[in-house]
Amino acid sequence: MTWYIWPLGLLILLIMLYLLRRYYTKFRMVTFWDLATLPSWLAMHFTMGFAFGYSFIIPILLLWLVIGMILAIILLRRNWPVVVFWHRYWQWSGLLALLLEIIVSITALTLHLI
Repeated sequence: MTWYIWPLGLLILLIMLYLLRRYYTKFRMVTFWDLATLPSWLAMHFTMGFAFGYSFIIPILLLWLVIGMILAIILLRRNWPVVVFWHRYWQWSGLLALLLEIIVSITALTLHLI
């Protein structure tokens, strides 16, 4: 399997999730970013693995966990509700995974075209 299948598959899945979330509005509490978090991390892991032969998903997630603990200490002391914090942290995780997916895809594309 080639590495570029995963970013393209993620893009198609995200478009389908967006359309599903937009036109099927039964679940108002679940946002697009809530649904996109796990597929984004999974696609980033497989893209990195197929493009470079290794994946740094575990160190990245451990670093993100440490950042989350620091954010929890800071934001929960400022009277953020715990549920709101964890919901935002889940959405931020999805955004981080998408950002890393874009970086990995651009890096793999430039290295494979050279």
